[in-house]
Amino acid sequence: MRTLLEQWFDRYPMQSKDGEQARKKLLGDYRSTDDLQHAAAEWELYLHEALVQMGLYVEVDPDVGGGLTPDFAVRRAADGPIFCYVEATVANPDAEQRRGNKLLQEFTEALKRPLAGYGCLISVQVRSRGTKPIAGGANKGKGFLAAMKGGQGAAESIRTEDGWHLDIAIGAQSGGQPEMMLGEAGVGGTYAETKYAAIRAAVKKKASKYKQLAAPYVVAVQVRQMSQISRQNVVEALNGTVVAHMGQAFKVERESNMQDGAFGSAERQHKHHVSAILFVQNFGAYVAATVAPELFLHPAADLPLELGVLDFTTLMADDSLDAPTEVHSGRDPHDLLGISSTWPDVEAFSEPYRNYVPPAT
Repeated sequence: MRTLLEQWFDRYPMQSKDGEQARKKLLGDYRSTDDLQHAAAEWELYLHEALVQMGLYVEVDPDVGGGLTPDFAVRRAADGPIFCYVEATVANPDAEQRRGNKLLQEFTEALKRPLAGYGCLISVQVRSRGTKPIAGGANKGKGFLAAMKGGQGAAESIRTEDGWHLDIAIGAQSGGQPEMMLGEAGVGGTYAETKYAAIRAAVKKKASKYKQLAAPYVVAVQVRQMSQISRQNVVEALNGTVVAHMGQAFKVERESNMQDGAFGSAERQHKHHVSAILFVQNFGAYVAATVAPELFLHPAADLPLELGVLDFTTLMADDSLDAPTEVHSGRDPHDLLGISSTWPDVEAFSEPYRNYVPPAT
């Protein structure tokens, strides 16, 4: 495996167009002890290699103006026009949930501190989660304390630019210490329970980062979680959750899409500047011979991708209610990368143990 990865790194550009040490930075991220950072580097390395093996020319960190640099600009010829831009991202819902819980705990502890010794009930409802620490917990607590001293309850809604939306209410109750009630409400709580929440969030985030570009824009999403994500899950993440409408005798009369998809819904789509998403789950070099990402096309993209140039299995994500339509069959993963279908061989893993001598007891 090491030999193959070294070949991939050798083909990765030493530096980007602006002179940054692209390969050195990628190698540093690959060696990171942070699992998500390591996975992101491996995903980017694989994407570069796959595109090169398709006969395409790949520029790293192209400048698209405004200080923005997608991961790749892809051309069909070295001096030809840009065929598409690719932005890679990795989401780990479990890790993100733990990180969010820690940030939330830090905020609520700061909120409670000024209220120590006062009998009160604090309700915090999380409507959506952000990614950065929530500032001002202690100051909010002091404000609530003033309300409590005045014999009044209080309520406040907090919204942050990175996505936090909290509804906080406080009221008096017997007892000498503040009591906290914490819950998930609205869309935020629902998203946390769905298999495809990470896809939806990643596409929305990357779609917001890059607006209309001069060539088709592809968001390459890898999700790292244990529960299996199906093609249908991906399409629902893009076009909206399928909702069943019940009639008499609890029979399903019809189904429709919610407006919660990354592309809106099948009936009311948006983010037309995103031409497609490239999706894979739990990818690593060790499965590169048998697993390949799949391309899901935006059915109403402003700049549609030409079929077959990105030689991945391609599907049209046009309706959450039906299975997506396969419009192009991509190459077998091992054939694309020029490795055997059984790679890596068992011997590659067993070799270090052949000469192993157990320590004397």
